Amino acid sequence: MFGFKFNENFNYPYVSKSITEFWHRWHISLSTWFRDYVYIPLGGSRCSKARSFFNMFVVWLLTGVWHGASWNFVVWGLYYFIFLVIEKSLLGDKIKEIDKFTTWKKVILHFYTLIIVLFGWVIFRAESLTEAFQYIEKMFGVFDIQFVDIYFVSFIKSKLVYFVFGLIFAAPVYKYIEKVLNKHKYASVALSSVVMITLFIITISYLVKGTYNPFIYFNF
Repeated sequence: MFGFKFNENFNYPYVSKSITEFWHRWHISLSTWFRDYVYIPLGGSRCSKARSFFNMFVVWLLTGVWHGASWNFVVWGLYYFIFLVIEKSLLGDKIKEIDKFTTWKKVILHFYTLIIVLFGWVIFRAESLTEAFQYIEKMFGVFDIQFVDIYFVSFIKSKLVYFVFGLIFAAPVYKYIEKVLNKHKYASVALSSVVMITLFIITISYLVKGTYNPFIYFNF
């Protein structure tokens, strides 16, 4: 709106096929800062494997604490540290060549990544570790809790539009449309203007009717 051009901060993280790739695509400014000002000064990966893992441990411990002064954020950071160590130990340099893997391997890796990220968000958004574990128990239907109940159906109905748009635009659909439209300059400008104005009006409408929603990092 003001003419500033910022570096891309999220690059379709939900198309990732590994946790390593996910963190190359998610919150790029934060992960880049920790890489440049913590990981590399500690020695990065240009040292023994044990030292390299220790450097990663420090980075992810600090990443968790950065998000908030609560144990669930510390566990969330170390949770990702564990899976990144596993990937680095099992795949090594092959992690950079995942796109060359066979289709079925990429599908399995993509599914694995989404599952890990899903549980990560439960830990991240819970008010405490106890609440996080209780939520995960409910996700698995522990204590005879139904997977689909009246609350689930009601929530899906009320949020269906967001759910559908989320699924569509979590993939590089917009980039594909933009690439096609760039071949027709005037159509691209016209459509972009209409979309931006529409989104602006919708956003203002939701701000007006929305209820109080505290800042996610207020505890810190």
